[in-house]
Amino acid sequence: MLNSKTRNKMKIKNKSDYPRNGKQIFVSRVSGTKEELAKYKEVQGENYREDEDGTPLHYSTGVRHADGSALKLTRAGDKFFVDQSEKAKNISLVAQYPGPIGDALAAQIAAKLLNGNNASATATAPVEAAADNIGEM
Repeated sequence: MLNSKTRNKMKIKNKSDYPRNGKQIFVSRVSGTKEELAKYKEVQGENYREDEDGTPLHYSTGVRHADGSALKLTRAGDKFFVDQSEKAKNISLVAQYPGPIGDALAAQIAAKLLNGNNASATATAPVEAAADNIGEM
C-alpha cells in the first residue's frame, strides 16, 4: 500500500508533446515499483494510457517537467501529481541572492534542467564570474 511513509520511486521522463485546444499537452513515461504502477493504473481509471511497449503515460498541460521528476499521490489518494518542491526550492534559493550570485545559481539550475540533471561544464563560467565579483557586493 502506498502511503506518506513509503519512499516514492515513481519518476517521469518526457516522451512527447502536442497542441490541443490551444494548450500544449506534455506526455511523460512513468516508472516505479510494481506496486506504485498498479496504484497509478487504479487511480487513473478510464484515463489510464500506455505507450507501445506497455509503459504507463502521464499527461500534463502548460509545463514540461524535468526528466526524473517525482510523481506523487495526493493525500486523498485520488490522483497523481508531479512534485514541484525542487522547483520551489530553486526559486527561493535564487531569490535569496540578488545580483551575480543569484545569476550564477540560476545559470547552474538552468543548465541542470536543460541537460537532464547533468549540469554542463559551460555553466561554470557564471559561477566563476560571480566568485570574482563577491568583493564588489
